Amino acid sequence: MLKVYIGNATTEVDYTKYVVDQSISITKSINVPTTCSITLCNQDGAFVLPALRSYIRIYSTKYQRSLFTGFLTNDPARTFLAVGGAANQLFNFQLSFTSDEYLLNIKNVALIPTFVNQPQGQILQVIAETLCPGFYDFTYCTSGDIVPSYTYDPTQSWSEIAKTFCDGSRYRYSAIDKQIHFQPYGDGPLGIEYDEDKPQ
Repeated sequence: MLKVYIGNATTEVDYTKYVVDQSISITKSINVPTTCSITLCNQDGAFVLPALRSYIRIYSTKYQRSLFTGFLTNDPARTFLAVGGAANQLFNFQLSFTSDEYLLNIKNVALIPTFVNQPQGQILQVIAETLCPGFYDFTYCTSGDIVPSYTYDPTQSWSEIAKTFCDGSRYRYSAIDKQIHFQPYGDGPLGIEYDEDKPQ
């Protein structure tokens, strides 16, 4: 079974009952942000449409782990369904989310001192901490290769920097549950395959 929680970075509300059947789609590729689309229906008067940049957590009770976390990146499009019921007018709302690194990708700073003889993982961590202090956990961020000299470019997103490091060193990165993962290929499975049509 899947549970869907939406809120802000510290407080979440259970939206599971509002999720339209078979509407969850998670798209995951190597070394780029993961995306998720989901459709909600305002089936009762307690429904509150999530605000832009709300935080979602899709949790599998079978695997006892999150399948996706991230931020709402669009103003939800709505489709009229019917008149009546506790909500008076029924709508479907289409929401799009991007994984946790979205918060890093929409921020930049003018200057970070040049990194000299620093490992890739440390560089990514320092940049992330500069952009979003205290938000992420770096327990699963390993060292990677040593970079003789690296100058931060504010025109590049954090994900673009991470992808450059990963592609050059056969590493992979991801961001879920506010944790940054920076790991070599072959250290474990890349994730859980989810098919909504299969029993949970």
